[in-house]
Amino acid sequence: MSTPRRPLLHRLALPLATLALYLMLPACATLHVWAADDGDSAHGVCTDCHTTEWTLAWGLVQPTPVRPTCPHKAMSRVRVKTNLGFALITVATLGIVMPQTVEWDCAPQNVPTEEFGH
Repeated sequence: MSTPRRPLLHRLALPLATLALYLMLPACATLHVWAADDGDSAHGVCTDCHTTEWTLAWGLVQPTPVRPTCPHKAMSRVRVKTNLGFALITVATLGIVMPQTVEWDCAPQNVPTEEFGH
C-alpha cells in the first residue's frame, strides 16, 4: 500500500515562499515630499543628508526632530524610506519599534528674481 501523494500546492509551498521572499528582499517603500518642481537641480548640494530614525511605542515616543544641515536652510525634497528588514523589526516587535530612513536634498541657493509685470 502506498502513501497518498500531497497536492501540488503543498509540495510547492516552500519553494514558492522562498521565491517570494527572495523577490521582496531588495524591495523598499519610499515616500517623496517635493517642495519645488525643480528638485533635480538640488543634486550634489548635500553629501551627508540622511539619517535612520526610530519611533518607539506605536508613535508615543517620537524621535528627536531631524535637523537638516542645509547651507541655505532650505530643502527641496524629503524621502522617508523603509525596507523589508525594517518592516520585519516592526512586525516582530508588534509595532513597538519602527525604524525609518529619512533622506533630504538641500535646495540650491536662491537667485534674486524680479516681480513679473512691474
